[in-house]
Amino acid sequence: MRKIKLSSERGLKLLPDLKKYFFKSLYRKDLWRNFFIEKTPRVVVFSCLLPSTKIKIEKTINFFLKDDINGRFFNFKNENLNFSKKEGIPAVRINLNNRTAGYLLIETQSLIASDWVYNKETAEVGRYILSHLEKNGLLSPFLNGEREALLKSELRNHITLGCDPEFELRNKGKIVPASKVSNIGGFSSPIGRDGFGAQLKLRPSPSTSPEKIVEKLQTLLAMFEKDNPHLVVSDLGNTYPCGGHIHIGSTYLPYLWGITPPNELITLLDDFLGAPTLPLSGKARGSYKELGVWKIKTHGFEYRTPPASIFCHPEVARICLKMAKNLTILYLMKENEEISYHLPPTREEYQSLCGLKRWEVEVFFAFLQSSPPFRRGQMKKNWVTKVPLIYFRDEWDKNTKRKIREELTKRLPKETIIILYGLRKERGMVSTIPLPECELLNNPPLPQNENGKFLIGLPFPYRKGDISNEKVKEIAIAISLFIRKEKRR
Repeated sequence: MRKIKLSSERGLKLLPDLKKYFFKSLYRKDLWRNFFIEKTPRVVVFSCLLPSTKIKIEKTINFFLKDDINGRFFNFKNENLNFSKKEGIPAVRINLNNRTAGYLLIETQSLIASDWVYNKETAEVGRYILSHLEKNGLLSPFLNGEREALLKSELRNHITLGCDPEFELRNKGKIVPASKVSNIGGFSSPIGRDGFGAQLKLRPSPSTSPEKIVEKLQTLLAMFEKDNPHLVVSDLGNTYPCGGHIHIGSTYLPYLWGITPPNELITLLDDFLGAPTLPLSGKARGSYKELGVWKIKTHGFEYRTPPASIFCHPEVARICLKMAKNLTILYLMKENEEISYHLPPTREEYQSLCGLKRWEVEVFFAFLQSSPPFRRGQMKKNWVTKVPLIYFRDEWDKNTKRKIREELTKRLPKETIIILYGLRKERGMVSTIPLPECELLNNPPLPQNENGKFLIGLPFPYRKGDISNEKVKEIAIAISLFIRKEKRR
């Protein structure tokens, strides 16, 4: 069992008090940007703002403590603040014993503070300031659940994803270095090369949405296929090392973590994403095949452990990107809390901690087992040509699986995603959709239609026996009719 203490607010001595009023605390004074403070409500910052940030002082409030506080926190001398009488962010100047302690931004209820935020000796000063701001009606505490909801919403809206997976190129089975293909761009092009020059590297623009990243990758692959129909894009990586690098960034990350991503987040990514997928690396990956590998970027960091095989299929890629984002949100949401999970994580933990739906967990585990259609080396079929995604959960007769897949592929729309699972033997001849010779199961163990992804249970004899071609066609027709009817709803 793995236990991790998630602490994204290192060094803040007033954290319990600050959390009463603010959803996030920042203290990297050299990495401040005015966008964050202008647009995001309820942030406390120990920072010097950039000169471009204009502050308009609406009023000054003076607090007094009997204790001698000289020397216990520095006087905010405002060298880097740009004050304006006509325009700027409306603010209240906070003075304590004639020393400037900070500024409260009125509209966003955000606080620019002096070093009493994190200094142990001035914690009592901080509590005094916060309580008196509330008594004066300038600062209001969160209502129940309001802080968590605001934090989650902001993180979902601002954490960005990106990727730059590497692929091999083949022509009639022979490896072709990317440097030999004239219409492939350079080391920063959307359709370009790796620094080594031999691998094709795709660089879709970043997005907050895993779905958008996948759409952009599909566009890049289709463009490459159109210009190079003789070349096959492969995620195998048996000649050149091919990584499936994921980028995580936002306006948050540099402020929260300074120069490096926190070890706890890298551990989460390793346990749920890196460790399970690392065995699917190609033979050429060599020293790159390691856990805990990351690289700092101006937008955040690049998680470099996963292999290119996580991009073998658009659904697998989307699920892996979704996991990376949700684990980052989990880290930031659970500050100063301990979480525990099994090693390797269970299916239920992928749902509860990674935020995956049940069918997404099943697809991810099918990919880890290299089940069709998630076998490596089928990039064109999965990304460009496209076929329905048909996955079999549980043990099935091999011939039955092959015949059902072939029949359904002929009959289903290309964008269909379907998971077929077997019902227990003791249930008898029952199914979760109308089938000849089968009784309809009124309460299926899994949802029939989960956001357009279909989970269908078939009777045990169909799963374990090599059924006839006519029966397979009968099953495929019934499944196709059911799905088309559901899609019309």
